[in-house]
Parts: sequence; C-alpha cells; structure tokens
Amino acid sequence: MSTVPSSQIKTIALGSDHGGFELKEQLKSYLQQKGYTVDDAGTYKTISVDYPLFAYKVAQKVASGECQRGIVVDGAGIGSCMAANKVPGIRAAMCYDVTTAVNSREHNNANVLTLGGKLIEPELAKQIVDAWLATDCTEDRHLRRAGQILQIEKGFLDEKKSASAVKSNSSGGEVNELSNTDLEQIVQQITQMLKTQGVSIGSMGVCTCCGDSCGGHCAVRSEGSTARLHQEREGESR
Repeated sequence: MSTVPSSQIKTIALGSDHGGFELKEQLKSYLQQKGYTVDDAGTYKTISVDYPLFAYKVAQKVASGECQRGIVVDGAGIGSCMAANKVPGIRAAMCYDVTTAVNSREHNNANVLTLGGKLIEPELAKQIVDAWLATDCTEDRHLRRAGQILQIEKGFLDEKKSASAVKSNSSGGEVNELSNTDLEQIVQQITQMLKTQGVSIGSMGVCTCCGDSCGGHCAVRSEGSTARLHQEREGESR
C-alpha cells in the first residue's frame, strides 16, 4: 500500500460546506504561509450547500493522486467523513484534538482529515492540522491493517486468514509485534499507574527501600508505606 511521507507533502486539497467555510478560509491562509500549495475545492461563499459534494471533490483529488492529502470542514466533521470514505482509496478520519489526529495517521494512515467548523476553535484546528500533516504511518502492522481496510473496500479481504488470526488471538496465540516505541509507552503507562498509587520504581543499584542490592527491581513505596515495611521487617527479625 502506497503512503506519502510527511516530508513529501506539497499539495493539499481543502474543502468545506457553508458551516465550515470560515474555518476553511483560515486554514487555507495558514497552510499557504507554511509553504503548502492549497487546492481549494470550495465552497466559496457562506450560502447553504450540500457537504457531500465538497467532501467528494476533496476525496477524489486525493484518490487520484492530484493531491497528497485532503482536509474537509463542515459543521461537525461527521458527514464529510462519511462521504469521503465512500470514495475508493480514501481513509478519512474525523479528529477533534491532537491525540486523535496523530492516532489517525500513525495507526490508520488516514489521507483525509475532517473537522467540525462549529465545534473546534481555529487555534486548536491549526494544531490538529500540524500534527496530522507531520505524523507518518511507518510500523508494518499498522500499514498491514490499513491495507486490510482497502481490501474490505475492494471485496477481497481473505476471510479464512482473518478468521484464523482471530482464532489464534482468542486462544492465547502469541503476537510478537511490539516495537521499541510500544514497549516504551507501556513502561511509561505502568510507571504512571504506580505513581498514582504512591509507588515508584527504584533506581539501579542499592534499593532505596530495603537497602539491599536488588538491582532496582524492588518497588519503593511512599514514605509512610516504607516506614511500615521496615517496622514489619524489624518485627520479623526479633
């Protein structure tokens, strides 16, 4: 499955209905200032129009390769996302913050972004666009899964292979596809969970909790908990 790296994005298709017109115009100027070529698919006025037509125009420009990415703005961002995803080759994502923008690119290789012009402030919209344009989908497993979306679209997803994968997963089969980034994120999440419970991870060397050279694998609890632990140990030694 082909994917355009963020460093190679030059032309962006941009469209909106009347509900997203104001934000579209602000994003247009913003993107041009950042050096992008903006292909404005309309609308060009605040007169009421039908959002599917403009979502379709943007999606077509991306699917044909005329533009590397597309952005569509309507009142809520939902309808344009639905319409754009009807165009073969499009993976449109409605994003409402930076986290969803990054996720839609990193995990789903989204090539069209939809925004809610009536729900998102201009400054946040710019942050979302920046994050979305700067993030690449590079992990093999994410590219494989995004490719499966297109296989569903074309009607030839290997159902037997998919069923086998689901069965293997449900039966406890190993999935050895965690990257170093994934592992680091897991460590950060576990560390944060421990901290919220008054627990931190001891540094390598002499344990700050028990004084032994445990290699830092001992959990160090909060000051009160540590004191109780030492009291219990003193009682055991008597």
